[in-house]
Amino acid sequence: MLFEVFMQCKDWNCVTSNGAYFRERVNEKEEFIYAVYHAIKHSPLTQHVVLPAMYEVKPHHFTKIQVIEKAYEAKEMKLRNVYFQNNFTGTPNDIEQRVAYFREDIGVGTHHLMIHLENPFCHLPPLQKLKLDEPLKEGFNPQTTYKFGAPFPTRNDHIHLHDVDKVGRIHEIIHMEDRIHDAIAHSSMYNPNRKYYGNLTTLAYTMLDHQTDLKNKYDTLPGVLAHLEILLCYHAAWTLHKRIDNIFREHMDSLPPYTKQQLEFPGITVINLETYFEEYKYDLIKAFIDITTQTEFYDIYASMPRFNHKKFSCKINV
Repeated sequence: MLFEVFMQCKDWNCVTSNGAYFRERVNEKEEFIYAVYHAIKHSPLTQHVVLPAMYEVKPHHFTKIQVIEKAYEAKEMKLRNVYFQNNFTGTPNDIEQRVAYFREDIGVGTHHLMIHLENPFCHLPPLQKLKLDEPLKEGFNPQTTYKFGAPFPTRNDHIHLHDVDKVGRIHEIIHMEDRIHDAIAHSSMYNPNRKYYGNLTTLAYTMLDHQTDLKNKYDTLPGVLAHLEILLCYHAAWTLHKRIDNIFREHMDSLPPYTKQQLEFPGITVINLETYFEEYKYDLIKAFIDITTQTEFYDIYASMPRFNHKKFSCKINV
């Protein structure tokens, strides 16, 4: 609803006035941030606006709680120009730690389009799709928190998937997939009614996210799968995405294949692309200071390694 308010604005003054008004009055800042980011992205009035990186708007989602606590202490002591190392969440005993540089990269999380990459890793077993009747082998401990709130729920290893009260049932996911498979196999029988197929992706991710509180008995907060900017940190998100991506592949395989001429790029080669890790800093102040009350700058940062590449050039002969 708040998104629609911004989208209905006819001029820039309306946008800024609504922004200032709802920033003070919306109880849940997550809702406000979500609405503002989506409206700015889609409204023709805000195409000139450059949004701040999500890891600086919600640094507590990307930063381990130990680092946030140290940063808060530094702020209380009025320290300036302080850096704290924010390492990856896993340990050498976790095979997924080998790709933490990618999965937990704050840029990858911010640009969620990267989720469309499939298994871009080496020295790991092939990524398997999520199987609804088998346990999830890999758990995840986010070690991050909501702002002024509880930590994100931890997922243990080898959990079995179950129905979730007031969310959905496993057989609903299976029925949705069957309907989509039938539409692909029998295109002439395709039903244009979108409600017939349901929202498979949303239901599957929501059910997976609620596996720690199946009966809504403990009013558990949503986990990382409820937040697009950090969803990719969790291994199960990739396995679920591959399950859904396989449906797209099934559809693509039913279409005529590309020709060699359509795929070939003669004369283009990549030579000596060098990669390396670099330390990257980001501001932590919004993890414990509301944007409406900040009156001074503290220069308190987290630092973490990010994957980068050296400069390269392209030479294209036309």
